[in-house]
Amino acid sequence: MLILSAMARIFSRDRGILSIRAQSILKTARPKRGQIIIIGLLLVFFSLNGLFAQAAIIAFTSNITGVVVAANSNEILPQVEVTIETEGTILSVLTDSQGRYSFSDISCAYPVVIRVNQEGYQPFQAAVSVACYKTLEYQITLQPNLRGTDPVILIPGIMGSWNRNLLDLNPEMPDEWILDPFFHTYDRLLEELQTTGGYVLNENLFTLPYDWRQKNEYTAQRLADRLAEIRQQTGATKVDVIAHSMGGLIARYYIETDLYQNDIDQLIFIATPQRGAPKAYLAWGGGYLGTNMVSDLIKELLIARLAKHSGLCNYTSASDCVHEYIHLYPVASLQQLLPDYDYLRNSDSGLLRAYPNGYPSNHFLEYLNNPENLAKLYSSNIEMSVIYNSTPASTIESYSVVLPTGDGKWLYGRPDGFSWFNRSGGVSYGNGDETVPVFSSRFINSELFINKLDTDHSKIVSASITNVIEILKNEYIQIKVVEPVNDYIIIGVYSPVDLLVKTPSGLLVGRERESSQDVNQVEQSYYAGAGALNEYIIIPVTEQGEYKIFTQGTAAGDFSLEVAYLDDNGLNKQTVVGQTTPGRIGEYNITVDEQAVSRLVPADQTPPRLEIISPAADNYLHNQLLPIDYLVTDAESGVNTSWVYVDKEIYSPAILDLFEFSLGEHTLAVSATDWAGNTASTTIVFKVIANFQSLRADIERLWQTQDIKNKFIKIVLLKQVDWLEKWYTEIKPQTLINQQQSDRWPGEYFDYSTKQWLPRLLGETLARYEKLGFITTKARKMLTEQFTYLIAN
Repeated sequence: MLILSAMARIFSRDRGILSIRAQSILKTARPKRGQIIIIGLLLVFFSLNGLFAQAAIIAFTSNITGVVVAANSNEILPQVEVTIETEGTILSVLTDSQGRYSFSDISCAYPVVIRVNQEGYQPFQAAVSVACYKTLEYQITLQPNLRGTDPVILIPGIMGSWNRNLLDLNPEMPDEWILDPFFHTYDRLLEELQTTGGYVLNENLFTLPYDWRQKNEYTAQRLADRLAEIRQQTGATKVDVIAHSMGGLIARYYIETDLYQNDIDQLIFIATPQRGAPKAYLAWGGGYLGTNMVSDLIKELLIARLAKHSGLCNYTSASDCVHEYIHLYPVASLQQLLPDYDYLRNSDSGLLRAYPNGYPSNHFLEYLNNPENLAKLYSSNIEMSVIYNSTPASTIESYSVVLPTGDGKWLYGRPDGFSWFNRSGGVSYGNGDETVPVFSSRFINSELFINKLDTDHSKIVSASITNVIEILKNEYIQIKVVEPVNDYIIIGVYSPVDLLVKTPSGLLVGRERESSQDVNQVEQSYYAGAGALNEYIIIPVTEQGEYKIFTQGTAAGDFSLEVAYLDDNGLNKQTVVGQTTPGRIGEYNITVDEQAVSRLVPADQTPPRLEIISPAADNYLHNQLLPIDYLVTDAESGVNTSWVYVDKEIYSPAILDLFEFSLGEHTLAVSATDWAGNTASTTIVFKVIANFQSLRADIERLWQTQDIKNKFIKIVLLKQVDWLEKWYTEIKPQTLINQQQSDRWPGEYFDYSTKQWLPRLLGETLARYEKLGFITTKARKMLTEQFTYLIAN
C-alpha cells in the first residue's frame, strides 16, 4: 500500500481526481489484494498519460495569422494591438500597414483566446482551436463602439418624406414613409455620415420620415417616441439631432414642451424657418409651391396627383389642385410655416400691414417664439448650431398684394401681377436660401453660425456635410461637394401600357419587358412602378443624347404619353396619343443637348404601305355591287388602324352598292396609321354609268324598295325603256342609213330634237307620278338622271 501511494505521488504531478480519490480509498479502507493491484495499475496509467500529454504540448505547435478590418467600412486597420492567451501565456503584436498580424509556434493542445481592445470599437474576444502543424487564417472584424458616441437622428423638412403607395396608388409598394425619393435631398449626407463619420445606419444613425401633411405637434410626439426607442436600442442617454427646414421646428416644439425628456445633446439647424418663410404664402394663398420652375413645379405636379387620387380635385391646373388639397385635406403644417411677422404690403399704399391683422395666423410659431418658451430652449443645455444661407436678392421677403380674386384663392390679397408664367409678380426679394430669409434662419441664439453661400434651401444639406460631421465628431474632414442635378425629364402614361426608358448610355428605368420586373439603373431617378394607377418616371438629366421611351400594352385601348423637360428656363411638355393592344411595343425618342430638348418622335417614321385591290379605276353600271378590298402592311411598328373614305366621307360597309350612288365620277380612298403614329393614304377614281339593262334592274329594285308604289307605273316605265332601247338600237341607225342614201335630213333632225324635248317630257311625267304618289322623290331623281344620261349618251 505504501508503494502504491508513493507511485501515485510520483507520476501524478497535478494530483488529479482519480489520484486523490485513490489515496482516499487507501487511507479509509482495507482493500483486497486484487483491488490494490487494479488501483495501482490505473494510477500508473493515468499518470503516464499526463506525462505524454505534457510532452506533446511541448513538441506540437501551430501558427495564427490574419487581418483586422472595420465592420462599417470593411477597411483594414493598421497599428492595432492583437493579443492571444494560451495555457496562461499572453502574447501581443501590432498589425502592419496592411492590417495583418501573425503569431508563430503556438501550442495546439490548448484553445487560444484572441482579444482586441481598440479605441472607437467594441472590445473583441474569440476562442479558436488550432490544428497542429497548421496555420490558421483568422479575420478579426471590429464593430464600431456605438455606446462611445451619441447616436444621431435626421429630421427632414416639409415634403422631404413620401409614401409611395399613397402617392402612386401602387399596392406593390410598401405603405410607409421614406426620405425624399425624387430629389434625394438627404442621400449624400447619410452616405457621408456612414463612410466618413463612421456611423452605422439603424445602429447609431437614424432617420424620421413622417407625414408632413399633419400638424407639427403630432410629428413632435413621433419624435419623442423615436428618441425613446433609440436610447433603449443604443444604451445612450442623449441623441444628436440634425434638423432640416421644418424638421427644426418639430425639434423645437419637442424641446419647448412637456414632451422633452432631456435627451438631446447637440441640435444642428439647417435652413430652419424659425420665424417662418414668406414663400409659404404662395402655396397657402394660390397653390404655387414657389418660383423655381424645376423643383417647385415638380412638387406641384406631385401634390396635384395626391389631390386627384384623394378625390379632392378634378382640375387640369396643377396649382388649382394644390390649393384645393392644402385647404380641403388640409395640409396643416403648411400654415405653420407662414411668417409670424409683417410680410404683406398693400399695393395701393405701399405700406406693410402689421401682423397679425390682415394675415393668415400662425399660432404654432407664435407659441414657439414666445419668450417663455424660448427660455426653455435656451435653458435646455443643448449645444445648438445654425447652418444657413444669405445669398443676396434670392429669397422672397414680402409681397405687394391687391384685392382677393374672388375664386376662393388669395384670401388676404393676391401678389400684384403674379401668375403661372410670371412667378415674380408682386414679389420682393432679400437675402436667404431661396426659401428661408436669413433673418428667419438666424433668429435662434446659437453658439455657432455657419453661412453656406452659393446654394439653396435643398442643396444646402449636401453643401453642409463637412460642417455637420465636424460638429458631431469634433473633427474636420474635407468632403467634396457634388452639385445636384437641376434638369429633369418626367415621363408619364395614362393608359393600359407599361413604361421603359433607356438613357443615352444604355441604363434602364421602368418595366423591363423580358423579365416583367421593375428596374431602376439610373442613380437618383424615380419610378412609380408598373403597379401604379398611372405610371411615371422622373429622371435627372446627367447625360446628353437620345433617350428612348418604350411602351408595352397591357390591355386594348387608347393611351396618352406625356414627356416634360424641366430646367431653369421652365417647362417643355409634349404629348402623343395612340392605341395599344396586349404586348404591343411602341418606341419614341427624345434628344437632350446643351441647347434644348428635341421634339418627341416615334422611332418608326416610315408610313404604312397601301394598295387598293378593288374597285379599280374603271366604269361600273349603276346596279352593280363592288367589293372593297385593299392591302395595308407596315414592316416596323405594325398597322394600328385603317379607314375607307368614299367621296371624302368615312365608309364602313365592305361592299359598294352603286344603286345608292349618283351617276358620274367618285373617289375611294384608304388611310392607315401604324403604331408609331405614321399615316399613309391612297386614292382611286371610279365612274358610275348606266345602260338599258342597268336601268331595268334599277326600276325593279325601286319597285322592291317601295319607291315605285304603283305596279302599272312600273310597267309603263319598263315600256319606255324598251322604246328608248329600240330607238337607239334599231330605228335611229336605220334612219341614219336612209338619210345617207336619199340625202334627206329628217333622221338627224329627229335625233337632235329627241335629245332636246324627250328629257324634259320624261322629267315632267315623272314629276306628275311623284305628285300623284305613284313614286317617291328618290325614284324620281334616280330615273330622271338615268333617262337623261341614256338619251344624252
